[in-house]
Amino acid sequence: MKKIVKAVAVISMIIFSCNSNAASISEAVCKQHELVMRQVVFGYRQNGVPINSVRNVFNHERDGNVQLFLVRVVEEIYANPESGKNYLDSGSFLENCVKIHRGY
Repeated sequence: MKKIVKAVAVISMIIFSCNSNAASISEAVCKQHELVMRQVVFGYRQNGVPINSVRNVFNHERDGNVQLFLVRVVEEIYANPESGKNYLDSGSFLENCVKIHRGY
C-alpha cells in the first residue's frame, strides 16, 4: 500500500510540475519578446527603419505560430504605435503570447 501511495505522489508531482514549468518557460520567453518589442521595435520605428527589416528580428523563433503573432504585433506597432503601446501596457500581449507559446 505504501508503494502505491508513494507512486501516486511521485506521478502527481511530475504532472503538476510539468504544467508549472511550461508556464514559467513560456512566460520567460514572452517577457523577453515584450522587452524586444518595447526597446527594439519602437526604437526602429521612431528612427525610420523599414518594417521589412523589423519583421526579421523574430526570425529566430522556432514556433511558427509565435513568430506569426510577433510579426502581427510589429505590424500593429508600425501602423499605430499608440495602439501597440496600449496592447503591451495592458498585459494582453504577455497573456496572448504565453497562450500561443504553450499551445493551450
